[in-house]
Amino acid sequence: MKDSESERNRNELEGELAAIKLTSQVIQLDHHSESKSGLALASGEYRVDNDEGDIYASYDAELAKHDWQFYDEDQGDWHSQNRIRYYCKGRYKATVSCVSIVAGSRCTLVLTWGYESLIEIMFTGNKYRSHGCSD
Repeated sequence: MKDSESERNRNELEGELAAIKLTSQVIQLDHHSESKSGLALASGEYRVDNDEGDIYASYDAELAKHDWQFYDEDQGDWHSQNRIRYYCKGRYKATVSCVSIVAGSRCTLVLTWGYESLIEIMFTGNKYRSHGCSD
């Protein structure tokens, strides 16, 4: 049985995901959404050509344009070029993760509701809440 609040949040996240546009150089590779009791998610995977420059700066600008607030970044380890940037918009959260590939970058944008884990609260809770994010 689907929870109506979860389904409503999934629909809102789908709308948010559809509104976030970078440039014509971005090609959507995959799309996924789901909802179940207390959880909702919408995500997209994209290929971005090399001439995009700093793809994270593009995501920062586009997410800010839609009222998403940046609150943290995970730089990964020494041998990984992968970074994860965290954003929030009220009760919703977003992560952007990009990996360099031969033809540019492959990025994943995930928008969620209800997925905040205890570990994330412990490590990013103060940053998360100080930017107006809520559970």
